[in-house]
Amino acid sequence: MVVAEYHGFGKARLPDDLLREVLTPHGLTPDEVQVEVVKVERDLSDEVHYHARSVAYVVALGSEDHFSDPPLRGRAFVNGRWQRFEKGDELTIPPGTPHGFTVWGTGGGRGTLYFLSVQSPPIVGPREEDDYHRISVDPI
Repeated sequence: MVVAEYHGFGKARLPDDLLREVLTPHGLTPDEVQVEVVKVERDLSDEVHYHARSVAYVVALGSEDHFSDPPLRGRAFVNGRWQRFEKGDELTIPPGTPHGFTVWGTGGGRGTLYFLSVQSPPIVGPREEDDYHRISVDPI
């Protein structure tokens, strides 16, 4: 998998041939569902955003998933505020809902947050249109 930079996030999209194998029995195609592992390793609290068309399901990954456990100060912006986001935590984010992820903290304690992200329709479409709309929120 290739890790690409996307608005400060590191993203590794699952290959279409693997997705096709998993999605086909459910009547879906890789053009309809985007599945990727997202990496956050710095303060991205200024990257709160929404997707106008896409619903997202995210789950924080940890050591049992073969990733490092999320940092003590891993945070997700949901329901208008920042809250802890730790291994096993799940979020369903409807279209138009502001959200974001960061590893933030005073006095150190930063680390790397990994999460699985499943989005439909994909936030970057076949013609490279980008359904990413950044907004400003109060700082953490």
